[in-house]
Amino acid sequence: MVTLSRSLLSRPLSSLLAALSLTACAACSEITGGTFKLLYDHSDWLLQHAVGHYVDLDKTQAQAVHASIERLHRWHRTHELPLYADVLDDAAQRVARGLTSEDVVWMFGIVDVRRDVAAGRIADDFSPVVLMLRPDQRSHIAEVFEHDNARYARRDIDAGRQKSIELRTAWLTRQTEYWTGELTAAQRGRIRAVNVATAGLPEVRLGEYRRRQRVFLQLVASKETESAIRATLASLLQMPRAGADESYLRSITQYKQELSGMILDIDRSLSESQRTTAVVRLHRFARGLRDLAAEPL
Repeated sequence: MVTLSRSLLSRPLSSLLAALSLTACAACSEITGGTFKLLYDHSDWLLQHAVGHYVDLDKTQAQAVHASIERLHRWHRTHELPLYADVLDDAAQRVARGLTSEDVVWMFGIVDVRRDVAAGRIADDFSPVVLMLRPDQRSHIAEVFEHDNARYARRDIDAGRQKSIELRTAWLTRQTEYWTGELTAAQRGRIRAVNVATAGLPEVRLGEYRRRQRVFLQLVASKETESAIRATLASLLQMPRAGADESYLRSITQYKQELSGMILDIDRSLSESQRTTAVVRLHRFARGLRDLAAEPL
């Protein structure tokens, strides 16, 4: 059973920096192979639109953003997609024989490495754009950040922890069933246990979102050099988060531990049909990524 490998291809648009990660991380979750290709082929437009959610760019800025997105998309298609395909084929072989704790460590490690590589590329390509942002644009970005934070709080915090647990459980169940097919009641219960054990995660996540947003806004307002801006952007996108609160780091560590245990437990409980489904889908998705990478730019 592989949930984590799919997260290799996932990032929410929770901030401007996360929006810039869309192309680098390939596509949103809960998509079929055909929809993935459609979104990926149009990810440059989607990313430009996502940036526009946060800031109204002038003509020169829009041209700079478009050029940066083009470079990022080209690099990602030719360099990252074949690596993702290799990871998925490797994961399929591990799932076929049954996962070990070492396999789960490997999965998390792959995600960490590819995220950090993407963070460096994003920082390289977009640090010149940050230098171009004006004070009035910074104010607008701050307003949109607060709007997004309020929406996140309404959905994942204000309704209460019980509701949050159910929402998070439904999401993680869908991610798992993408690979395995329908889960049993016991398997769904095991997924729910992860979110019960980490019920406070949405609150600390919101605190971390706000901290990173403050750092980004300070960066926009500063007179830093491009190299300094690049370093700060990379640190905001990488893990562990530089400057993150200890409570956030503890919560993320606990979540990773809970998720690791869940992956192993569900893998042990897979039926022959579920395991075959996971292996076939992993290989099929890998083939799709290789085909996409081979298409003309």
